[in-house]
Amino acid sequence: MAAMVSCADCRMTVPQSDSFFGTDGSVLCARCHSMREAHVQVERGRAAAYEQASGGGLIMQAIQMSAADDQALRGHGELAAIRRPAPAAAQQACQRCRAVVATSDITYSLAGESLCPTCSAAYDATADRQRLEGSLWRGLALGFFLSVVGVIIVHAMQRPDGEKRGALVGCGVAFVFYLFLLRVLAAGMH
Repeated sequence: MAAMVSCADCRMTVPQSDSFFGTDGSVLCARCHSMREAHVQVERGRAAAYEQASGGGLIMQAIQMSAADDQALRGHGELAAIRRPAPAAAQQACQRCRAVVATSDITYSLAGESLCPTCSAAYDATADRQRLEGSLWRGLALGFFLSVVGVIIVHAMQRPDGEKRGALVGCGVAFVFYLFLLRVLAAGMH
């Protein structure tokens, strides 16, 4: 059985045959060794840019050295981003049962509530739609029998959109009905 060693940077246990020694004598896994070597390469690039900047005036030299520093900073930043572990899966709480589940497992109700798989299975979209849209027939009755007053009541009480539409339609139907009734009564009087 191969001897196992622990990486000095990431603390991962690797076989001794797959390990490397860093310049400071520490034991490294292949990934951490490659990362350290990449950082060394970035610094070599900065040193080479400094050497090229040695010719010319002081202002040009300062500009070229600053550009080399910026390039090295970006290189080290990119290497640090590569080395970072992957972010944990995002999680979200169900708004009904408060269970925390992965965001990929969340579904949404018609009202926009986040639902876990358990609550989603028991979710009744028809009842939720009825609650959100309101009763068209209730609005129609209010608009027909109370006319404009019914429309005002429905809007003042901030009822759902279905009831508001029903009240407007009921008011319109009542208006046409009353006009027809007046026309018939006026024709009967002559």
